[in-house]
Amino acid sequence: MNGRVLAVVAVAGVLLLGGCATGTGGGVAPGGPAEVGSPSPSASFSPKPIFPITDAAVLEYCPDVPSVHFDGDTSAVSEIYVCSATTIAHVDDTTGALPIVQRASRVVAGGDELLAAYAVPDSADVAEACPAMMADPLIIWLHRAAGTSAVYAPIGSCPFPTDAAVAAYNAVTLETVAEGRTAAESPPADPGK
Repeated sequence: MNGRVLAVVAVAGVLLLGGCATGTGGGVAPGGPAEVGSPSPSASFSPKPIFPITDAAVLEYCPDVPSVHFDGDTSAVSEIYVCSATTIAHVDDTTGALPIVQRASRVVAGGDELLAAYAVPDSADVAEACPAMMADPLIIWLHRAAGTSAVYAPIGSCPFPTDAAVAAYNAVTLETVAEGRTAAESPPADPGK
């Protein structure tokens, strides 16, 4: 892992730990319960995917819009998409870079359970201390007649998705509808050479 990635992870971890300990890192302030349909547990909480989606074909399904808490209205949802960007574990022979695959996938089974899990309010409790690590916010994109919205998984007392949301997210069946590949930065040179 290069120094820049380690620095980003370290800073993000400190921010998560510090925010959770003070009650400002994504949890709801004490005394203020989250409600189903609330836009976020705090005015500034709008998580983004850990790895940004940049491929034009994938952005058609999962646009770069602020994420919100699911309002619970399933009647208007026509499609649910899960989009991801992952690094492939081998170096591209032609460029020497680590390729990144970005994928848009339609939820074809398990959507009702996923929406039910995402409609649960964020936790009103704020933990005194949280692990210093990043957690994928498990963002899904909901297509409705009025447009597409990005929805994050409900959070527990630390700004991590609830166990129920994680289970529902992992249980869906997906069908890939768009895929793109981009080159990540080249791996660091081998100091032994």
